[in-house]
Amino acid sequence: QRCTWSDSDDAILVATLRKAKEDGFQADSGWKPQTWARCVEALKDSPGPTKTAEKCQDHWGKLLKNSYNLVSAIHHTSGFGWDHGLKIPTAASDVWDAYITKHPKAARWRRTPFPLYDEILYLVDGVVATGAGA
Repeated sequence: QRCTWSDSDDAILVATLRKAKEDGFQADSGWKPQTWARCVEALKDSPGPTKTAEKCQDHWGKLLKNSYNLVSAIHHTSGFGWDHGLKIPTAASDVWDAYITKHPKAARWRRTPFPLYDEILYLVDGVVATGAGA
């Protein structure tokens, strides 16, 4: 059964991963398996279908980390700024239009804040594969 993830669930998952990182459960190759058991426990009272270790891992990698990578790319592109209060990339309309033409998946982030940006930056800093040097 498909899991639904609320903003609160996302925050719990990210906070649990932060604690796991601080406890030494993150390696260069990824999270140690017991990390996902911690996430399941932290999310056990979440409404809807049970969020299994696999579901937590998928949500982290396929949604949260991918979203972070998209927003980070926008944030670090010439012509863009960053609203630290709203956690959203900023730019003139023509800059956004040109960027979205080349990167259609970025359109969502034109008006949607990414409140977990700084927390996810902490989790991926020095760990995220960017493709540089590949």
